[in-house]
Amino acid sequence: AFLVAHSLVTVLPFPRTALTLAAGLLFGSALGIVLAIVASTVSAVIALILVRVFGWQLSHLIKNPAVENVNNHLRRRGWLAVLSLRLIPMVPFSVINYAAGASSVRLLPYVGATVIGLHPELPQWSSWVTR
Repeated sequence: AFLVAHSLVTVLPFPRTALTLAAGLLFGSALGIVLAIVASTVSAVIALILVRVFGWQLSHLIKNPAVENVNNHLRRRGWLAVLSLRLIPMVPFSVINYAAGASSVRLLPYVGATVIGLHPELPQWSSWVTR
């Protein structure tokens, strides 16, 4: 029930921090981390799919060669962009989800970058990953 509630609530621009802390308090560190990562990833995928179902694609919304170049780059190497954004704490989680949904980033790289970017130990070794 917690996993479903966390997944659905965070599709909206609702702060994940409260639910992540609640997962740790209710289920302990190990299970809480797993639940928070799984729920946040499910939420991110739902948001991406919803944006695409509604047809909010950059290629449909903005006709510009520069935007098309960025969109093509995201299609090819979007995982790095998503991972980089996940590491910036000031960028809201839902905003990244909606922006990725509007871009041509592919689903599997998006999911992989999201899972890695949500891992609590990542800030300690993120400089090593981006070299």
